[in-house]
Amino acid sequence: MLLLPLLFKLKDIKMKVAVLTDYLLERDETTFMLEIIINLFPEAPLLTLAHSQGAIAGPIEQRKIFSTFLSHFVKKKTDLAKKSYLIPRALKELPLDNYDFIFCLSRGFSHQFEIQEKQKALIYIVAWDELFKNYKWGLASLFKTYLRKFQGQKLSDTKKLVFSSNYLKSLSPYEGVVMAPFFDSSQSYFCEGDEGFYFLNPLNFTQKEIEIFVTAFESLGLQLKVRTQGEPDYSKAKAVILKVIEEAPFSVLNPLSFGKPVIMNNSELNREFFSKDFCFFYEKIDVEEINRVVTNIEKNYPDIDRKKARRETLKFNGRIFKARLKNLMD
Repeated sequence: MLLLPLLFKLKDIKMKVAVLTDYLLERDETTFMLEIIINLFPEAPLLTLAHSQGAIAGPIEQRKIFSTFLSHFVKKKTDLAKKSYLIPRALKELPLDNYDFIFCLSRGFSHQFEIQEKQKALIYIVAWDELFKNYKWGLASLFKTYLRKFQGQKLSDTKKLVFSSNYLKSLSPYEGVVMAPFFDSSQSYFCEGDEGFYFLNPLNFTQKEIEIFVTAFESLGLQLKVRTQGEPDYSKAKAVILKVIEEAPFSVLNPLSFGKPVIMNNSELNREFFSKDFCFFYEKIDVEEINRVVTNIEKNYPDIDRKKARRETLKFNGRIFKARLKNLMD
């Protein structure tokens, strides 16, 4: 009985492992998850569609990195979006045949790599990032239908599929398990007080939508600040206003980690991750709807458990994420 686990450990030691991810072009929320993943595989090289050397400081750049011809054309994510029609071809260029086990962290592209009969893979789909969706002209636009079909191609039985949310899993016709992503809350802290203003992060809002919020707050006689540049500072705000379009919860976890209530658009994903105890959903962006939501916050603000909001973000910590990954690979 003691010999069998030992044999599996010896097998794991000899197994050649590679870590695959869509791109290494800038630090974002998935960077922290990638750092935890490569820590599980100390000898594994990193394979990626596009890499901008030096763009991601830390342990990632210290690994041996293999990238494709796309690295010659793109230095940031928006560049990759314009060349997204080349992704299927680029993926075939990666030296995946050299490895027994491939761990893939995907936003919806690199998981479609070809796998050999004796290979195994674990794929963690953290988001469904349609790089091409904002382009109305050019080749990126012409290939939209092809790229969406490419994203949803049938996955091999030798690939274990993991999704960051039930919502994301529902978009796929294939079976898999759900595991919440990792959020780095080490740079935030619980803020006991506030300066009475609401803070609007303009990311994903149109100028017209921002003006509607300004009008709504003026009609209520409440102070609204709109971020103009730099990283948002939520520490002094009473509550934070967001428009969440990504399929991962990172932008909401950031203000919650400071203990700040969040006003955001109602969606299936947002409802899955966040409690109505400290998150308030608007159905549409007009003055009447915004007034309704903000009036509700003002009425219930003394009863909002902001420490509970902070604790909610700690469920997404690295230790839990790492332990769940290990369990999935056993």
